[in-house]
Amino acid sequence: MKLNKILVLGLVTVMTTLTLVGCSTGKSNEKNESTKEKDSSSNIKVAMITDSEEGNNTFINKGALSGLNKAKNELDVDVQTLDVKKSDEISKELESLCEEKPQLIIGVGSRFANDIKSFASKYPKQQFAIVDYKYEEQPSNVTSIVFDDNISAYLAGFIAQKMTETGTVGFIGGLEGEVRLKNEAGFKAGVLEAGENARPVVTKYVDVFSNPESAKDAARDMIENDGVDVIFSATEDDGKGAIEVAKETGKKAIGFNGDQSSLDADRVLSSTIKNVDIPIYNLVNSLVTGEFKGGQVIENTLDMNAVGISSSSDKNIPPDVLESIKSILEKVKDEEIAVPEK
Repeated sequence: MKLNKILVLGLVTVMTTLTLVGCSTGKSNEKNESTKEKDSSSNIKVAMITDSEEGNNTFINKGALSGLNKAKNELDVDVQTLDVKKSDEISKELESLCEEKPQLIIGVGSRFANDIKSFASKYPKQQFAIVDYKYEEQPSNVTSIVFDDNISAYLAGFIAQKMTETGTVGFIGGLEGEVRLKNEAGFKAGVLEAGENARPVVTKYVDVFSNPESAKDAARDMIENDGVDVIFSATEDDGKGAIEVAKETGKKAIGFNGDQSSLDADRVLSSTIKNVDIPIYNLVNSLVTGEFKGGQVIENTLDMNAVGISSSSDKNIPPDVLESIKSILEKVKDEEIAVPEK
């Protein structure tokens, strides 16, 4: 039984995304990278700004760039991609993009939230979008692309509790915000789904960007002092540190936002998946068709093939647990299971 047939819709899309997007931003260097495509006959221009400081948001960036590249090739739009290496340069680069007046500027990741809100106020006729963030008061010219992270985290929690030998599992969360809340709530609910008498989840937070050492410290602490033997670090790049500690100590880990089994195929039980390419393509397509409306919050769900877990999960997870996950997914889609968001 292959997991990609029973666990997530559209998983092949994500794996293809990670394969095709590798050359989309050009060669890496110390300066900000900018690419422009001007060979299109379209009047629609879309700019995307990503942040790869210290490897930040690897899977999200690749997925977003893949979706934009697909839109360029299939929808005949002009695109510009810009990757910032330092967070203090975001404002300057957004200013330069606004001066070029594309139809849409997309910021990939919550790190762009404050700057995009500021520039949306400064340039009220410019349309923006941001991935993985929504505002308490949504600006009328900013579209938020968010995901049902709680669903994939729910599956991660179920897996963790089914695979623990000590009976104690751990959650490491990133910066405070909706993404952390959804992942924590979903994970803890999944743990309870796997066992009504499950022990409380050991929870720690990494309140900085791109700091794997903090995740390492959190992982070591919960392993040594709390008896945790399965860790879900919902921090993507920082989570690599937790996976490294799991490898060193002989424990298990669950990856985040994309298949992290390449870090340790034996220790990474599964990974949550976020198909960012799909909503990016759909958003650009709405510009082409004239259906685009700014100021929306676009929720990307399980039914939209936007979230799930990795196909590599079938290597380390027993068939009976996989069958249970299949059943859970059907119940979630049929609304028989309501997964909390916070």
